[in-house]
Amino acid sequence: MSDALELWHLPGLDADDPALCSGWIEGRTAAGRAFRVPAPTAEGAALIAGEVRRAALRARGERSLTEVVHSVATAAGRLAEASASAGGEAVRLLADEQGWSEPLAQETLAEMGRIWTEESLWRVLRSELPDPLVLEEFRVDPEVRDGLPEGSGGERRRRASGPPLLFQIMAGNVPGVAVTAVMRGLLVRSGVLTKLPEEEPGLVVLFARHLAEVDPLLALSLAATWWPAEEENPLWSEWRAEAGRLVVYGGEAAVLGVRGRARADQEIISYGPKLGVGVILPGTDVPAAAGALARDVCAYEQQGCVSPRLVFVLGSAEPFANELAGALARETERLPRRPLRPDEAVAIRSARADVEFRGYAQGASRVLASERDLAWTVLLDDPPCLEVEPLPRVVRVSCVGTLEILKRLIGPLSGRIQALGYAGDGGLLRPLAEVAADLGVGRLAPLGRLAWPPADWRHDGRYQLLPLLTWTDWEAE
Repeated sequence: MSDALELWHLPGLDADDPALCSGWIEGRTAAGRAFRVPAPTAEGAALIAGEVRRAALRARGERSLTEVVHSVATAAGRLAEASASAGGEAVRLLADEQGWSEPLAQETLAEMGRIWTEESLWRVLRSELPDPLVLEEFRVDPEVRDGLPEGSGGERRRRASGPPLLFQIMAGNVPGVAVTAVMRGLLVRSGVLTKLPEEEPGLVVLFARHLAEVDPLLALSLAATWWPAEEENPLWSEWRAEAGRLVVYGGEAAVLGVRGRARADQEIISYGPKLGVGVILPGTDVPAAAGALARDVCAYEQQGCVSPRLVFVLGSAEPFANELAGALARETERLPRRPLRPDEAVAIRSARADVEFRGYAQGASRVLASERDLAWTVLLDDPPCLEVEPLPRVVRVSCVGTLEILKRLIGPLSGRIQALGYAGDGGLLRPLAEVAADLGVGRLAPLGRLAWPPADWRHDGRYQLLPLLTWTDWEAE
């Protein structure tokens, strides 16, 4: 009997039926924990897709949007309840999958839970759809009446629908993002087929199990499992062929791999790797700003697309770097860092050595870091360096003289900056916002809030739900 975790949710699949399942596939999470999933045959993969499609279409007729929002939020909320048995299970799962400490797992789930509430989901719906009920019925659109032929006297009604099947390919750098993506698919009334990340496959499965307790029909509208990325297996072939849209989270290779095997008429929505940048303006309360930045850095081990990896100080950078070093030491004591992978440890040592060498040669660059281990690192760069490798709790701090210099310096990162965090003002906050807009930054936020976007933020500067929808216009006589 295998002691591997079973992390999969595949409606309709009998894993003991050789016609539907050819065996098992084993994977390992980011922390090395073994898990296993079924290996469906082509018949089994088609069966799962059919079950999910039928359940989603049935739910459109039997569940109101209000009921969907309530059920989805209730199931997701159980993951965030760290003091309850369900939340405790999610905390233990993250410890197994990611090697995270219990406090870090609890804090991450609590912050994710803030955007999984009914109120937050309705905020997302209303921010993109003035009348969210277009997702359940045809609704009169008074704004287009003037566009009808003269004298028609009719009305135009509209309804919006997600595809019967939405295929999502998820990345594993930030636990909880896959759950949020699945929730979006269910909100637009789609059946959701999800390829889970090997690093963190469990939260979506746990969400599906809670959803089955809250609303079994909606749980049948979701299938989630993992398979090796390099394999062209039946699930990949069948799900790709059946899906109306493909949503891909990952790097350039992942996106190109999907594009190369998609149908010509399939729309692909991709979310690629990005980073966060911090800017310290004049008038900043330096200790407070350093503490706020340290919280953003330590959130989900700085692996997210909003994680601040580069910080630019308008003024002297050294005082801020010193304060940040102390703040990271305190935050690491509160939220211990997960164990490093060997490649991460090598990369951190290499980055430290590179800055130390430049410091010897130029006398300005230097390293401020934890002494006995690689728990945290501040790299004081002079001149500035745009090295943006996503290493846990590693931050580069540099001095820039003006916003104009900053804009030229980070110009090569245009389109790759997901979020810009700031502290201070000095009359430069609005000009900084204009710089961010010119560089295609999707979000500005005070330091301390960078890691936790609001529910209705524009991921990659785009709407969350509208790209998933197809509209039907009904013109009355």
